[in-house]
Amino acid sequence: MLITRIAVRFPTLTFIAVALLVIWGLGYFFTMSRREDPEITIRTARVITYFPGAMPEDIEQYITKPIEDVAAELSEVSNIESISRFSLSLVIVELDSDTPVEDVAQIWDRLRTKISAIRGTLPDGSTEPVVDDEFFETASHIIAVSGEDYTPRELAAYAERIRKRISLLPAAGRVQIFGEQEERIWLEFDQLRMARYNINLDSLLNSVQGTNVLMPGGEIESEGSRWTIDSSGEFRSLEDIRRLPVTGAGGAGQLRIGDLGDVYYGYEDPTDHIIRVDGKPAVLVSVVMKSGRNVMQLGEQINAELDAIRDSIPGDLELTVVHDQPEQVEIQIGNFLSNLFSGILLVVVIVFLFMGLRTTIPVGLAIPLVLVSCFAVMSLIGTTLQQMSIAGLIIAIGMLVDNAIVVSDNVMRYMEQGIERREAAIQATSELAMPMLSSTLTTLFAFLPLAAMRAESGEFVRDIPVTVSIAILMSYFIALTVTPALCSMLIRPGGGVMNSRPLGPLMNWLEAVYRPVLAWTQRNRIVTGAIVTVTFIGSLAMFPLLGVQFFPSADRNQFSIDLYMPEGTPISETEQAVKAMERVLDQHPGVTTYMASIGRGGPMYYYNRVPGSLASWYGEFLVNTVDRAETRSLVPELRREAQQRVPGANVIIRALEQGPPVGSPIQIKVRGENLEELRGIGNEIQDILADTRDVIDIRDSFGVASRHLELVVDESQLRAIGMTRRDINRVTLINTSGLEVTEYRAPSRTIPVVMRVKGERRDSATDLNTFYLHAGPGFQPVPLSSVAHYESRHVISEISRTDRERELTVSANLANSRLASDALKDIKPRLDALEMAPGYRIVISGEAEESGEAFAGLGSGSVVALLLIILVLVAQFRSIRIAMVVFIAIPLSLIGAILGLYVSGWPFGFTAGLGLISLAGIVVNNSIVLMDFIMERLRQGQDMEEAIVKAGERRLRPIILTTATTIGGLLPLGLWGGSMWAPMAWVIIGGLVVGTGLTLIVVPMIFRTMAGSRALEIVQQDR
Repeated sequence: MLITRIAVRFPTLTFIAVALLVIWGLGYFFTMSRREDPEITIRTARVITYFPGAMPEDIEQYITKPIEDVAAELSEVSNIESISRFSLSLVIVELDSDTPVEDVAQIWDRLRTKISAIRGTLPDGSTEPVVDDEFFETASHIIAVSGEDYTPRELAAYAERIRKRISLLPAAGRVQIFGEQEERIWLEFDQLRMARYNINLDSLLNSVQGTNVLMPGGEIESEGSRWTIDSSGEFRSLEDIRRLPVTGAGGAGQLRIGDLGDVYYGYEDPTDHIIRVDGKPAVLVSVVMKSGRNVMQLGEQINAELDAIRDSIPGDLELTVVHDQPEQVEIQIGNFLSNLFSGILLVVVIVFLFMGLRTTIPVGLAIPLVLVSCFAVMSLIGTTLQQMSIAGLIIAIGMLVDNAIVVSDNVMRYMEQGIERREAAIQATSELAMPMLSSTLTTLFAFLPLAAMRAESGEFVRDIPVTVSIAILMSYFIALTVTPALCSMLIRPGGGVMNSRPLGPLMNWLEAVYRPVLAWTQRNRIVTGAIVTVTFIGSLAMFPLLGVQFFPSADRNQFSIDLYMPEGTPISETEQAVKAMERVLDQHPGVTTYMASIGRGGPMYYYNRVPGSLASWYGEFLVNTVDRAETRSLVPELRREAQQRVPGANVIIRALEQGPPVGSPIQIKVRGENLEELRGIGNEIQDILADTRDVIDIRDSFGVASRHLELVVDESQLRAIGMTRRDINRVTLINTSGLEVTEYRAPSRTIPVVMRVKGERRDSATDLNTFYLHAGPGFQPVPLSSVAHYESRHVISEISRTDRERELTVSANLANSRLASDALKDIKPRLDALEMAPGYRIVISGEAEESGEAFAGLGSGSVVALLLIILVLVAQFRSIRIAMVVFIAIPLSLIGAILGLYVSGWPFGFTAGLGLISLAGIVVNNSIVLMDFIMERLRQGQDMEEAIVKAGERRLRPIILTTATTIGGLLPLGLWGGSMWAPMAWVIIGGLVVGTGLTLIVVPMIFRTMAGSRALEIVQQDR
C-alpha cells in the first residue's frame, strides 16, 4: 500500500508525524474533563404544585389531571407519571429517548407556556406550578454547616457566605442551599380575650395589613422643587407590631395587638424539611459542576476555599464535606487506570515470551501510540475521561496489538525468505492490509448495537463503542505505518539473545500437537460436528443457572438509607425515628460521616439516586464508610439492627446501584380506576411477595390509610350569621397552621407574618368549640361548632398515575444477594393466577422493565450489524457460504462465554452483554485471518487438505498470540474490576479460550464441508 511504502521509505517523516500526534494526545489527556460517570442528557422534568391542606383525590382531580392533559399535548412526550398526595401534586414528564439534545430545553419552555395558560383554572390557594428540568443534576460536593450553639438563621447565614464564594469558581455551576429553616414573625393571640373586648378577626387583620404598606405617596412641586412623598407604613421592628391599635366592634374600646397575645420571631412551625449531619442540625451547600469541566480541579478549588473559610469562622462551627465526588472519581478512575496499565504490562510480557525482544519493541510501542492517538481523536469529539470511556480502552487494549502482531509475524516470515528488510516490511503489510481492514470493520460493526441503544442507558454506555471504534481504527492506522517502519529497522531474522523466545518451545509443542488434531477433525467431520453440537447445546442449557442482573451494585464507600413512617406521621415523630437510626450508626466505627434529610430528599448526590419528594413521614440518609469493603459488610448488618432498634419505621438500607434509576429491583404495578379495588389487589401481591424467599422491604405506594377530618358545614346557619366558606377556611387556618397576613421587611430579606391562636388552643384543634367565628357588626363571636361538625374517615395518602391511569406499585428489595430475575421466577406464576376484575392489569416493572427499555434498539441494531458484517465478509471472500463459515465462530464462542461466567460465579447482566458483543468482533477476526490464508494456499495450487493444514500451522502462532494478549489485557479487569466490569472480562476471556480453539479446529472442518467447492470455484476464476 502507498501509505505503508511512504512510512517505511521515509521513517524520519513517519516519526515526526507520530511525535506530533503524541504531543497532541498527551496534551489533551492532561487537560481533558474528568468525571465519575458520563454526562447524559436527562429528558425528564417534574412539575411541582402545592395546594396546602388539600386531599389527595382533590389534588388529583383539580391539579394533577389538568397538568397531565396539557403535558400530553406535546408530541415529544413519551410517558407521564404523577403522584397526588396531601398538599402536593408531582407530575413527571418524560420525552422520547430520541429527542434531539438541542430541542429539550425548548420543549420544557413550551410546557411552561401551556401550564401558564391553565393557571387560572387551578384552584385558588394553590401555588404556581414549577417545571423543574434540573433536578437530575448530580452534586459534585455537599458541604454541611453545623454547630450546637447556633440558631438556624446563623447556620443559614454562614452557608450563604460559602455559597457565594464557591459560586464564583470557574467550574462551579448551580450552587444551592438545602435545609434552611424558613423565618416567621408569629402573631399569636388569645381568642377569649378578643371575645371579651368584642374584637373580631377582621379588625385584627385590618390593623396589621392596613398599616404595613409599602407604596409611593406621589410627587409634588413647590417653590421650584420637586418632592416625593413617602406614605409607607412598613414595620421597622416587632415593637411596631405590638403597638398597633385595634378597635373593638362598634367602637367598644381600643387595645394594642400586644395586649391580645404574643408577637415574636421564630421559624416555620412545623417545618417541612430538616437536615441533620452526624447527629446535629445542619444546613447544606450543594455544588453542581458546569458541563465539560474537570471535577478534580473543581475539588482542589473548593478545598482551598473551605480552608480559607475555616480560618475566618468561629472554631466551634463545623464544615463537613459529606459528599466529595472528586474522591470517588479518584478512586474509580485510579482503579480503572491501574487495570489498564496492568493489562498493558501483561500484553507486553506475553509478546516478549512468545516473540522475543526485537519483535516486542514494535508491538509493545503500538499500545501507547494507539492510546495516545485515541486521546488526540477524542479531543475532536469532546469525549471525557470517566469509567465508560476507560472501560472502552480496556476492552480494546488486547485488540490494539492484534494488527501489530500479525504484521510483525508476517514481516519476520518474509525476512526469513531472504527479502530485503524494507521491502519485506512493505510486502508483508500490504498482503495483510485487506484482511486487517475486514477484521477492523467487523469489530466496529459488532459494537454498532451499543450505539443503537435507547434512553439514558444508551447514552450512559455510548462512550464504550465510540472509544473502542477510535482505538481499533487507530490500531489499523498504526499497523499500516509505524509498525512496518519499526519492523524494518528492528527485526533481524536468525538466532541471538534479541530474538530469543522464552516460550518458543511451548509454541513448537502446540504446533506439533495441532497438526494431527486438525488432520483428525478433517477425516472425522461427522463425529467432530456432533461433539461440538452437543457441547453447544449443553452450554446453552447452563445459561439459566447463571441468573440475570441488569446492573450490579456500585462498589463504593457509600450507601443509602430510606426511612418511612406510617403515612400522615408528623415530621417531629419522623425526626425521632431518624435520631434512633443515628444512634445505630454512631455505634459503628466503620461509619465516617452521615447526612439525614427529613421531610423530603436532600441534594442529588449520585447519578441515579433521585431524591424523595415532600412527605413529613419520610427521611433519607447518605452514609459514608471507611472503604468499600466496610460498606459491603455494614449493609446487611444494619438491616438486622434497624428492624429491632427503630420501631414503627420501615427502614430500607441499600448499596448504591449502577445504571439508570430503577428504584427497588422488584416493582409490580397494578393499573385500574377504583382505588379500593387497586388496594385489594395490592394486598394480595404483598402476600405473595412476603411468601417469597429473600424478598424484604415490601411496601406499596398507597401506604397506610391516613385519618382525615372532614368539616361538614350547615350552609343555612352559616348564611344566617352572614359568613361564607372562605371565612371558615380562614378561621381553621388561624386555629391550626396559621394564616399569613403580611410581610416583615428585614435587611436583605422579607419574613412572613403569620397569625394563629396560642399553643394551648391549637392543641385542642379537634374541639370546634374552641374555634370562633367573628361575624360582622351586631353579631357576637360564635363557636364554629354551632355551624359545623367533624366527620372522621380514612383516605389513601398517595394516588399514583401512569399515562393518566391510576396505578398502585408494590415494591420490594432482596436480601442475601439474590437476583431479581430469580425471585421473579417464583413470583410471576402466582401473579398470573390472580383473579382480577375487568379493566385491571398487572405490569412487572423495576429492574425487568428498565432492562427492557435499555436494550430497546439492540434488536434492530444487531440485525443491521450482522448484515454489515456479512457484507464485509462477502466483499472479502466473494462468497456468502465462506462468509457464513467465518460467522460460525460467533456462536461457537458462546460456549466459552457461558463457561467463563459460570466458573467465575458472576450473573449475566448488562456488562456481560457488552462482553458478548466484544467477543463477536474478536473471534470473527481470527476466522478472517485463517480463511484468508486458506484461500491464499489454494491459489498457490495446493489441494484442499494441504491448504487447510498449512494455513492452520502458519496462523497458529499469531492467532494464539493475539488471543493471549487480549486475555492478558482483560485479566486485571476480571480479577479486580468488581461487580460492574468483571463479568464482561470473564465473558471475553472464556469465550476466547474456547472460541479460539474451536476456530482453529472446527472452522476449517466446516469450511471444507460447506464452502470447499465454492472456494475452489473462486480460485479457478482468479487464475
